[in-house]
Amino acid sequence: MNSRIKSFVSFLLPLFTLFACHNVNNVQIEDEDYTSGDYPITVTKSGFKKVPYGSEYAISYDETGIIKNATSGIVKDVVIELRIVIKLDNGNEITNKQIDPQPIILDSYQDYLKGQLLPNNEKRYKLSSLRLTKEYISYPLNKFYIQCVIKGTDPLKGDERFLEVIEQKDVTEEWKKFVKSFSPVEYNESSSANVENIVSTSKRYCNELLEGSFYNVTIQGDTLTFFYKYKDFEETVNGKVRDGKIYTNDRLERENKGMGGNVYFLTSDSLKVFNPEGGYTVFKLCK
Repeated sequence: MNSRIKSFVSFLLPLFTLFACHNVNNVQIEDEDYTSGDYPITVTKSGFKKVPYGSEYAISYDETGIIKNATSGIVKDVVIELRIVIKLDNGNEITNKQIDPQPIILDSYQDYLKGQLLPNNEKRYKLSSLRLTKEYISYPLNKFYIQCVIKGTDPLKGDERFLEVIEQKDVTEEWKKFVKSFSPVEYNESSSANVENIVSTSKRYCNELLEGSFYNVTIQGDTLTFFYKYKDFEETVNGKVRDGKIYTNDRLERENKGMGGNVYFLTSDSLKVFNPEGGYTVFKLCK
């Protein structure tokens, strides 16, 4: 199991243990600054947190701070916007446009500062990023960036918009710490069962982010076989269904009693496999 996970997911530190799992809703980083410039930003409080999302939850990045006008000019109609940039292991990039193509107007990812930002003056802001659904926990990311975009107009030039500054900071490690705070059951819709009543069958499940990887899952009565292949790596794991949960001879289950029945979650169209470095990797029926 560990060899398979290392071959296709590298976005979290290999420090996760079952006994470290606990419910922490917020991971906060105090007094973290962006790169200093003409409009330096001092972050007074920031961190990832769980937020309501229908009947489930999502994840947002909250930030409060202070922006200063270090120039000799006056800025009016200042807007500060929080953007997410996720770089995946396969080179793809996820931004606000992919997360929410049509965000709500005046949503909390933007803050409109009242009045003018005069030379050497400061103003406070408060922002929350667009919400990330919990599926993002299992994404094999390489980097996680937060961008703070500052926009404004010059009242001495007919309110001409002249300012758009993008400050960026790397919050990859903060994301890793936040994901590690989840317990395995939080990644699943049900803590009491992890397999639907599926008839005897054989199906192939793929992960679009890991090209060439797949699981062949064979079900015969209450017996299951998971055959995994990624590049040159192959592995077969056998399991049984008991009380609606899948128990296997996977090494992770054998070495951690508390993980029994919590490694594989199977439905008719998806398969989730626990990653000891944090979260579950999701496979869908191959197209």
